[in-house]
Amino acid sequence: MIHINVQVTEEQNSRLRKIAYEERISVAETIRQAIDVYLATRKEG
Repeated sequence: MIHINVQVTEEQNSRLRKIAYEERISVAETIRQAIDVYLATRKEG
């Protein structure tokens, strides 16, 4: 894995932390899962 820095709004942070808590995963894992979903909907090219 590589390390990147991402800035999010306070609302995004709150929502990510809530989801992470409910799913019992880290915020980083929550973001990785969200990226996977986004990328799956995009066409390559």
